[in-house]
Amino acid sequence: MKLILFSGIPGTGKSTLSEEIARILYIPVFSLDWILGAMLLSQLRVQQEGFYITTAEALLTMLIQRQLILGQSAILDTPANTAAQRKCWQDLAQSYNAEFYGIETICSDMELHRRRAEGRKRSIPGWHDTVSWSHVE
Repeated sequence: MKLILFSGIPGTGKSTLSEEIARILYIPVFSLDWILGAMLLSQLRVQQEGFYITTAEALLTMLIQRQLILGQSAILDTPANTAAQRKCWQDLAQSYNAEFYGIETICSDMELHRRRAEGRKRSIPGWHDTVSWSHVE
């Protein structure tokens, strides 16, 4: 049983890599952006951005925990901006005797990174396809 975390800032390839690994290993991907899209579609809106993200991360963590309870592997696709959040998922994996793999995606070519971030077409219902470069920076 594995818990694989793909983390990194927008446009570095987290989703592309996590989805390809999911196809190869037959492991489901749980993505923060898909949860955020569902929250927007259901009109679950809160005024504080931080609270909104925290709620989505809590839902993501609960879904991952359910997979581990069932003895099944999972892939996380999320920026995982804080060491505390990454540690939480690592501890969760350990508590269910799952192997934990933390992979940070980085695009070292700034021009390519900007084109990727601003030119994405992800087609997540309720969620935006792209982000501004100022958001990435």
